[in-house]
Amino acid sequence: MRSAQLLLTVTLLMLGSAHAQPPADAALHEARARAALAEAQAQGDAARAQQGLLHALQAAQHGATTPELLSALLRQPIVAQAFALRWRSPSGWRGGPVTVLAASADGRWRLELAGAQLHLSEPARGQHHALPGLNADFGEPSAAALSADGRWLAAGSTRGRLALWALPGAVGEAPRLHRHWPAHTARVRALAFGPEGRLASAAGDAATEPLRLWDAAQGRLTRTLPPGPGRVHALAWSPRGDALAAAEDGAGLRLWEALADEGRAPLTLASEGRSSYALAFDTAGDTLAVGSDDGALRVFDLRAPRGADGLPVQRSLTGGHFARIVSLAFVGAQHLATGTDDGAVRLFALRADLPRLPLVAELGREGARTQALLHEPARGLLLAGTAEGGLRQWAWAESNATPLPAPPGHRMRVTAVAVAAQANLAASASLDGSVRLWNWTQGEERALLPHAAGATAVALNAAGTQLLTGDAEGRVRWWALAAGAEPGLLHEMKTQAAVRWLAFADGDREALAGDEAGALHRWRGGDAPPQALARVATPRARWAAAGGGRWLAVGTHDGQAVVFDLHARSPGTLAEHWRGPATGARRSPLAALALSDDGQRLAAAADDGVLRVFDPRDGRLLAGLGEPGQRVQALAFAEGGAALWVAQADGSLRAWDWERGQEAGRWRDGPARVLALAQAGADGTDGDWLTGSDDGRLRRWQGLRRLGPAQALLQHDEAVFSVALDARGERLASGGDDQRLRLRGPGFSAELPQPGLVAATAWSAEGRELWAGLPDGRVRAWNPETGALTRTLAPGAVAADTPLAGQGQVWALRGSADGRWLAQANNQGSVWLWQRGPMAAADAGALRLAHRLEGGSARVLALAFDRAGTQLASADEDGTVRIWRLSDGQMQSSWAASAAPVTGLAFDPSGRQLISVGFDGRLSVWAADSGQLRVGINDGGGRLWSVALADAGAGSGWLAVGADDGLLRLWPWPLSEVGAASLWRVPLGGGRVQALAASANGQALALGLANGAVHCLPMGWLPLQQPAAARAALMRWAAQWGWRATHSGDWQESLDRPAGVLAPGPGCAVR
Repeated sequence: MRSAQLLLTVTLLMLGSAHAQPPADAALHEARARAALAEAQAQGDAARAQQGLLHALQAAQHGATTPELLSALLRQPIVAQAFALRWRSPSGWRGGPVTVLAASADGRWRLELAGAQLHLSEPARGQHHALPGLNADFGEPSAAALSADGRWLAAGSTRGRLALWALPGAVGEAPRLHRHWPAHTARVRALAFGPEGRLASAAGDAATEPLRLWDAAQGRLTRTLPPGPGRVHALAWSPRGDALAAAEDGAGLRLWEALADEGRAPLTLASEGRSSYALAFDTAGDTLAVGSDDGALRVFDLRAPRGADGLPVQRSLTGGHFARIVSLAFVGAQHLATGTDDGAVRLFALRADLPRLPLVAELGREGARTQALLHEPARGLLLAGTAEGGLRQWAWAESNATPLPAPPGHRMRVTAVAVAAQANLAASASLDGSVRLWNWTQGEERALLPHAAGATAVALNAAGTQLLTGDAEGRVRWWALAAGAEPGLLHEMKTQAAVRWLAFADGDREALAGDEAGALHRWRGGDAPPQALARVATPRARWAAAGGGRWLAVGTHDGQAVVFDLHARSPGTLAEHWRGPATGARRSPLAALALSDDGQRLAAAADDGVLRVFDPRDGRLLAGLGEPGQRVQALAFAEGGAALWVAQADGSLRAWDWERGQEAGRWRDGPARVLALAQAGADGTDGDWLTGSDDGRLRRWQGLRRLGPAQALLQHDEAVFSVALDARGERLASGGDDQRLRLRGPGFSAELPQPGLVAATAWSAEGRELWAGLPDGRVRAWNPETGALTRTLAPGAVAADTPLAGQGQVWALRGSADGRWLAQANNQGSVWLWQRGPMAAADAGALRLAHRLEGGSARVLALAFDRAGTQLASADEDGTVRIWRLSDGQMQSSWAASAAPVTGLAFDPSGRQLISVGFDGRLSVWAADSGQLRVGINDGGGRLWSVALADAGAGSGWLAVGADDGLLRLWPWPLSEVGAASLWRVPLGGGRVQALAASANGQALALGLANGAVHCLPMGWLPLQQPAAARAALMRWAAQWGWRATHSGDWQESLDRPAGVLAPGPGCAVR
């Protein structure tokens, strides 16, 4: 429960005091918190949310944090993920080929385009910014540019669209999407900014699309330039804005000068049938360089006198003895850098007195094409982006380039993860050819083991003393591990295909390896060759093992799965335990497999994203999970087999309670796909998990604890339709479809049979009587401690035991907080309002029918009194909401809240706002006097059944909503943002949440579920009215919690594992 406690306790910061003049460093922390949280929200980056929270804590210590900031903090679902993500490893992998590197003239901003991901950062501050606002219609980014003045960032997409972001001038603010518009009919291939926000774009795979010039701020086309003979690879605008150059297929270079003169034709330079791939202007705009496919580098002096042909003077060039030049950058005024297909970065001196540019340095090559170059003079850096997604850096000073060490961590995607939990050890394999060992609790790297080819598989024994590694060339290595010593290579073997899976077996004396060709190899080490056990599957097999190497599952490309018992094998053979289809009748390929430790549960994911759980002993289908359309990358059962963890292609990590078919949690840290996962700690979904992703990072997640109690306080045989708590949260009652009224409180419990469905219950104000509405239209009261019937409400002279003709089922029952009023909703659309007589009268406490409120013919499903006892709200099955004045029973207002049934109502503490939920799936907040909608939220979950406001005083509290999907949703009250997602979702494991009730003191919340369970959650550990104490508790918690969040620059935080947790305060006192 630790994560949930912090999440909810964070709310207290909203009420923290603010100093009139906070210190400058506090203001800086607040600005950074705002920026970090905005970015975290936009890109789903949980680690960035951690940084924002820690900055907010620092600002709060100085009184700089405002309620507005922390309110915004709480309304971000990413905050929940921040508490689950414990650490993520560093990575030199940018997520895809780095095709664009750009910087603003002042060095504040840096832009990268890697694969389809845009990265915007402020290197001096260590800030990374998300770029919000794009949707699926935009497509994937394919080109990008940054204006020299640092005001604008533009991106072009695979669908021919352009997008423009305005970059903030003030520190701490976030970029803002300014506009996006359709610009071309084909993929945008190149972009370039000129002065004053002018933008040039080129698109298409052939010479069919003209170049277009734009007023970017307005999204207005200002000019089109005719296409050349081939596709455009690069564009560059001179710093003065008077010239535009395009590097093209087959045309070398086209140069437009004096752009204001639309009749002037472009110059064609360095044509000779060559294709040009890179070009650059120097900072003065006097020199233009172009690199070609023959490796030639040409430099043109645009200011020197020209000959009769009007072409610029080609001062110097290199011969064609280098690989194709694909990137260029001027490095100061004296040097020019080139990036080539062979991965080299070369530096040439700009010497006008020599016929050729002399090569002064070759900065080494990594084998991957150098696709982008950038010189940052303000920081003294030269950067190179590679086709493998790496970013190489050199310090540049006094015409010398000094290589800087590569960032720690993997430099390509992680392909496999293994954990030895008790030894505090994890291993990860990557396509960069490395296997790395980690302290999995803290995220510290312990050792690096190289492979000549990409590492594709890894396995650790339980004790953490042995390691198996495999690579794409079929090599398997067996290592000995010892604390304080370097790993020692014990054995090496070779298979015929890439290794896809490894495991220890036979008490760690045996190694098993599955390769891409579908062959399973057995190896006992030593000098003996490996024994090929069997070819058990077709190529592209999926493998899974469990039970200490006893059980082996293999999935085939045609959707079959086979489970083997390795303990029962004969020499050279495998004993089949079960064989059958694992993806249904369609036989789609298997994407992933998982086995439970006891070998009795097999999970299989098809290519279409549907999950199935089987009993491999007889092939019975036990569960079907998930939705078609989202590919599964990896599967794993939690210890005990009750929970199934699923890694999806969209980067999300999901935990399923597969037996109930319910999602128990979902986490995400940016768009990176999770390719491998392994459990590090026990306790089902609450344990620790490690994931490896295609961004080269390893992440540790801590499963979020469930808030709900493990055992229900009351249990019905059928669905629960009503729950009620007394004012102090000490007495609990529930009614269900099993025709039972159940009660529980200090010193008593009771079960009272009824003649039918009990759909409405309520406690008297003093808690001495329990009221229930029954199918005959009557309301009856019982003494909870004796179970004796104390009274039956009947209008006028109607006898107490006579059914009320035409009234039918009582669907709702509510009592006012002061005990003066009781309202019942009947089946025929009427509401009967009962009033308690004066306590001094002879019939002290008696109830009389004061008003019959007639509004419509539809069933009334929900009722709510305001706190002052002056208003009653009712909601009908047809979606109509009505407000009634209690003193005379007159309707004050009414409105159509929905076209679907409204099933729950609650007044806010002031009585001026009314909250409603219904089968349209919307949570709405209305002005009670006018019916004006103030907040409307659809948080998913299907139909909404119930709502309750746990009022903590001072106008604040927690709003709870029950839904079809079985999750309890919580929002901090008051709501202030339209469309705000719930702060917390609690999986209760009992089907839809049909009934909710909060105690009058706001300390307890009762829940009734479709499976008959009734729970009571304590809300008293949310002391919203004590900001100072809460802030101190939060600071103490943060100092104990195991965040590993760093922020380059002037502030850094690295915290240890917690020694304890915050204890709940008073709350649900039902015993």
